[in-house]
Amino acid sequence: MAPLELTLHAPKAQFVVGEGVVLQIEQVAHAALELESIDLNRDRTTVHVWASRGGILSKASFRGEDHCALHRISTFQELGERFSVQPGQAWTSELELLRFDRPLVEGHYRVEIEYRYGTSAGDVVRSNAVEFDVIRGEVGRCAWRWYGADSPKDELAVFWKNDGAIGKGWHFHRSVAHDPTILRTSALIGAQPAGDLRPTLAHLNDITHFHYTRWAIWIDGDSLVGMQFHPGGPMGAPVIAHHGLRDATIVDPPLHRRDDVVTSLILGIDANTGVVATLLNLGSPSANAVARWSFPASSIPAEAVILWANAEDPTQGTLVWVDGDRLRKLDTGSGGEAVLLQCDVPLSLLRLDQWLGVTGQLIVVADRGDALEVYLWAVGSLEAPPTRWSVARTRSSEQPAWRGPYDVVPAGERGFMMLFDDDTDWIVVGPSSVARLAKTQVEQSGVPKLVVSRRGEAFLVEFRPTAGFVSHGIVQ
Repeated sequence: MAPLELTLHAPKAQFVVGEGVVLQIEQVAHAALELESIDLNRDRTTVHVWASRGGILSKASFRGEDHCALHRISTFQELGERFSVQPGQAWTSELELLRFDRPLVEGHYRVEIEYRYGTSAGDVVRSNAVEFDVIRGEVGRCAWRWYGADSPKDELAVFWKNDGAIGKGWHFHRSVAHDPTILRTSALIGAQPAGDLRPTLAHLNDITHFHYTRWAIWIDGDSLVGMQFHPGGPMGAPVIAHHGLRDATIVDPPLHRRDDVVTSLILGIDANTGVVATLLNLGSPSANAVARWSFPASSIPAEAVILWANAEDPTQGTLVWVDGDRLRKLDTGSGGEAVLLQCDVPLSLLRLDQWLGVTGQLIVVADRGDALEVYLWAVGSLEAPPTRWSVARTRSSEQPAWRGPYDVVPAGERGFMMLFDDDTDWIVVGPSSVARLAKTQVEQSGVPKLVVSRRGEAFLVEFRPTAGFVSHGIVQ
């Protein structure tokens, strides 16, 4: 009998593309041993993965060095834990394949592990093999949010719905800072929100690692609904607060406070007073309206964001919205209103990139036809004049004008990135750069998602039914 016995278990027979595969490892010691954690260590464990796709069989093997390379972890860093066991001891751990590779694409898989328990090359045990399928998915809706941990924009989170024939439901995954499709975790959360309701992820003023859960928020009729979940599953039933408004919308982003209550600013129409703004809490002992006031506009703005203050007791922020050719702001604490920017052409594409309290950027675009003007403020410094750039829609008179812009994203020290296209390429434009990605490389119909990391690296992200989310790095 080998001194160590390993048994693998797969929790289910099918996973959806983009879902993290987590296997259970049962371990039983039959001798006194000095071990390292079997799920992840530097060089004792080898994970063997056989894949069958379209009649073609392939094999890949992974070790701790692959984990370090994928997640950009220093090879000087300790991996796993060292411990002693005695004969008869039994314990269970989890083997997360996302630690070693990107999410698995569609196919049939067979996985087993081998572990070196001693100092010689022959001191090796192998587990049984488990088999499972990864099936195609179909992305429905997505909510994206950057969170801060060791530094701002340390983790990109996506709450997305699979509308495929099998495995329907909402998934939550967390990407590393340097590539949107290298994941830390990815798991099925559940069926809520149902129907065509569109959720948004709440922003954290705090360090992500201090909070086990996240909030997804959405409007359902006359109610604001929130669901709290952790990276592996839901945390109880959704909670509800009634807003009583018509055509209500959530101003992005809701705020996940440090006390794990979520506060949302809602704009909607009151039957008696017209357009109003309401601050609502979810997750407190009594969810209720904490503030309500008349909104200084005749209609609900299509472009509006809220910059949350670092102080959260009471919760305060600055509401910013586009009003034709003006960008206006309102302090939710004092009610003071001012014009942040006056332009002579319409404004659009108002975006906020906020992380860790008052860190981040606010950006808006003015359209002059052949050229666009981009205005950018640092969050917390709205009183200072914005940085301004002019972007031509083409680089020569012989070329047709680019279509778009489809999106503009603040990009830290690099300023911004903006997405256009023409007949053959997707075009990503910065203040002093133009990069192209051939449309033949993107399988998804429609516009891909533009993502910019904290270092200003740009990616176009698409969803493929057979591979899940795929990122295309844009060389600037």
